[in-house]
Amino acid sequence: MKKLLLINPWIYDFAAFDLWSKPLGLLYIASFLRRQNFEIAYIDCLNKYPVNKKEPVKSGKVLLVGKSSFRTLEENEALFTSREILSQLNDLPDLPGVESELKSVANDLNKNYSVDILLNEKANEHIVKQEIGSNVYKYIHIATHGYVDDSAPQFSSLLLNTKNQDSEDGLLQSYEIASLDINTDLTVLSACNTGLGKLYSGEGMIGLNQSFFIAGSKSLCVTLWSISDASTSLFMNYFYANLSSGMLKREALRNAKL
Repeated sequence: MKKLLLINPWIYDFAAFDLWSKPLGLLYIASFLRRQNFEIAYIDCLNKYPVNKKEPVKSGKVLLVGKSSFRTLEENEALFTSREILSQLNDLPDLPGVESELKSVANDLNKNYSVDILLNEKANEHIVKQEIGSNVYKYIHIATHGYVDDSAPQFSSLLLNTKNQDSEDGLLQSYEIASLDINTDLTVLSACNTGLGKLYSGEGMIGLNQSFFIAGSKSLCVTLWSISDASTSLFMNYFYANLSSGMLKREALRNAKL
């Protein structure tokens, strides 16, 4: 099989965004080439940032983080304190598939790794930042609701839990992530639109994905659109089962899609 590497270029205008970042752009091209018997791999153009300079990850630990239960803004008023845009997070639906997703991923990885699970109340923002910033993990998997702030991408967030006495607001935001020292081979953001953000001329897409790379994650699995709770749980099961069987990350992802 012929191998082909697709590289996301520097984006200088929105016309290029149509080609590279939308579902019918780069992904469509990759799908066509795959049918022509090419093995496809992707890489983002982030070489301007001093990232991924750490030694290869040698860890037998995996961290799974998930939040499946969400209360309304009125019921959880103390939680959301940071910005007025958080009113848009009112009445978020629960994600019952998150619990089964973490359980199936843990079952896939238990044979080869020590798996730590932080679910719902345990998925406290302070604890999660402490865990991913001070430990070495082979994989970090976060399943929750995602929030993309198109106007101020530094505030794009993953929704976690908090306690009223915490100084945290329960939102793991892009600027907070970028300041962490993350040492992991792969971070999976199992939430809607986690690969999106704000498009800056000459810099490309700024958001959660860039923050994890800057923090030190060696690779990242994100989404470019809203995803189904149930089907995502099934997809992640296939993906991690493929990883556990010895496939490379790109092979595991490709085969999970088939």
